Amino acid sequence: MAYTRRPPPLLVQILFGIGMEQLFGSAIRFQERRGRAVRTFSAIAGRLEKRARRKNPLRNYVPGPQDVFVMTYAKSGTNWMMQIAHQLIYHGKGEYDHLHEIVPWPDTTIMPLFMKKYAIPLEEATHWKLYGRGMPTVDTWFELYLSPHFPLGGSWAVNAAGYWAERDRPNVLVVSFKSMKRDLRSTVLKVADFLNIHVSDALVDEVCRLSSFDHMKKNDHKYAIGQVVPWRQPGSMIRKGQEGGSSELLSRERQRLVDQHFIAELKALGSDFPYTEFCDLAP
Repeated sequence: MAYTRRPPPLLVQILFGIGMEQLFGSAIRFQERRGRAVRTFSAIAGRLEKRARRKNPLRNYVPGPQDVFVMTYAKSGTNWMMQIAHQLIYHGKGEYDHLHEIVPWPDTTIMPLFMKKYAIPLEEATHWKLYGRGMPTVDTWFELYLSPHFPLGGSWAVNAAGYWAERDRPNVLVVSFKSMKRDLRSTVLKVADFLNIHVSDALVDEVCRLSSFDHMKKNDHKYAIGQVVPWRQPGSMIRKGQEGGSSELLSRERQRLVDQHFIAELKALGSDFPYTEFCDLAP
């Protein structure tokens, strides 16, 4: 179900921009003034989740031994891991105009028409300007992130606990962003072993080069959302490639609250997920 990336026509971009910045933005500001923004977003996210479950495009799909799934929480290295897996499978010679053109996206079949027709994954559409006009304030995003119905994937703790519980299956590999940043070469070797791909030192070096921050940042157009609104700069997907970016917008107190909240939620879920192994605690 791979698709060709192309920008929407200019008129569609204009209408989308007006809708996001004026209509949607005004509605958000109104709900924030009423103190109901989080409740409203949670309700919308809940309905979308139910719709996705009802129209699950993978319901009748039977995976084969050749299928590889890259499953990540929103904004947690999705393109990075897809690049590593793709380059290993094609022995460092995986060429493409845009990564998403060679990766199936079954969820596009249940997306709104605009996203379906012009191949804009929901995550990227939101990434277009997460904290700009037409989007909630940082305060609202913070409350949403700690809620069970965060719009970009639901509860982080529920996701983490769910995957962690399956870690001992022979066809499941759990990798942390933290470990990828600390030792990319070891991550590439681990993924290669998991995929049963025999690699030489030279191939590992090449996959590491193609999956490095410098290379992917230089070729950001192969991962980015591109032009969506004509009066804004095209969205960039490869940002800094670093952990700890929350400090740009969240105080130390709020960062500590995030840690405390998810550690407590994992405990309530009965999960032994090693939080400090995967996440750096806020000072």
